[in-house]
Amino acid sequence: MCLLYIVNVQRQFTLRLSMIEQMDLNKLALEEYRILAEVRSIGKLIEEKHAELQRRGIFDRYGRVYNRYAALAVQGDLEALKRALFLRWFEVAEPSFLTGITELDGDKSWYVLEYLDRLASTNKLDKELRWMLPHYYAVADYFFDLIFEDGLPALRQFLAEKKNMTFPCEELLSSTLEGRGQMADYWQSLRQHCEEVV
Repeated sequence: MCLLYIVNVQRQFTLRLSMIEQMDLNKLALEEYRILAEVRSIGKLIEEKHAELQRRGIFDRYGRVYNRYAALAVQGDLEALKRALFLRWFEVAEPSFLTGITELDGDKSWYVLEYLDRLASTNKLDKELRWMLPHYYAVADYFFDLIFEDGLPALRQFLAEKKNMTFPCEELLSSTLEGRGQMADYWQSLRQHCEEVV
């Protein structure tokens, strides 16, 4: 009887924790959309826009969003991992005056990448990561090549095996992307290309 009670309490706690994490992910996505709306509303020359983003604290706000995703990711939240990975990659792949992202926390980035490497080493990358990662590598291999100097052998091997993978139109068209922050915006913009091709 006592053991059954403990198991039931643990299940309820796990369910509540999962609901809290999902609420947190939803709030983070909403904050990303607010930030993006502000970034896109600033219509100035590149240098002026960068200075304006700095002045308004946009870069700092995005840094806080990233830090929260990273914290959830290293606790095992796969969706947070995808978003943290995307933001870190996008910081390198695209200019900050377009994304609102710059100077993300390097230590937190490394923890996220180490966790990703552990998933790759145990063959636990989910279906989405299996097609997202090769695309990220195809677009900005220099990001990965730089971090591979410090390790991450399983991730390196995974990407070496997948580097000639074709663009993931089929997977992209069947994915649910809404409400996933700037990562969703990016993939939805590419989905249009797939719809034209298919």
